[in-house]
Amino acid sequence: EVSLPTTSGVLLVNELVLENINVTGLSEFQADEMRPDTSGGAGTYGIAFDLTFSLHARADNAKFDFLIGDMIPLYGNGTLQLNIDGLRLNGIITANTSAPVLFLQAINVDIAIEKTRFDISNIMHMEGTKYAEIFNNVMSETTPQILNFSVESLKDDIIEQLKNTVNDFLEEKNATLSDLLACIGLGSGNCFFN
Repeated sequence: EVSLPTTSGVLLVNELVLENINVTGLSEFQADEMRPDTSGGAGTYGIAFDLTFSLHARADNAKFDFLIGDMIPLYGNGTLQLNIDGLRLNGIITANTSAPVLFLQAINVDIAIEKTRFDISNIMHMEGTKYAEIFNNVMSETTPQILNFSVESLKDDIIEQLKNTVNDFLEEKNATLSDLLACIGLGSGNCFFN
């Protein structure tokens, strides 16, 4: 089950279960900008970035119940497929490099979505009907606006969860800056990815 914060007046998530998830596209991106950022001072290292992704996600078993704008129910189950073209991430990631183990200190990011294709097999119990096709088309058109509008209120919680997950991983691997640089072919440490 996925836990998302409530954004009053925008999106209320009553239930969201996604199983057998396959996500592709994260490793392929266009880097419009990537540069070192040393504004954090001694013992910190940052990377400023401007990246654009095409992301494709599929959940073979999805169950959800949302309330949009405090008045429009949205529910369904079955397979869920979401294609996002033009997912743009722009920001700075800062890591503390003075401690024995590398850890993310801060993630500041702006997120924007250009275009989506949404397909839920059994939306509102209308599987296989013309209504389901129309609904999926409407959701494809409106999802970028909904996500771009609500991302600001969701962003801080999502970034905090991401930061904690990455830091737990780095601590488990006892990762150092040299190890991280070795993963991209620039260091003499031991890359912690197999």
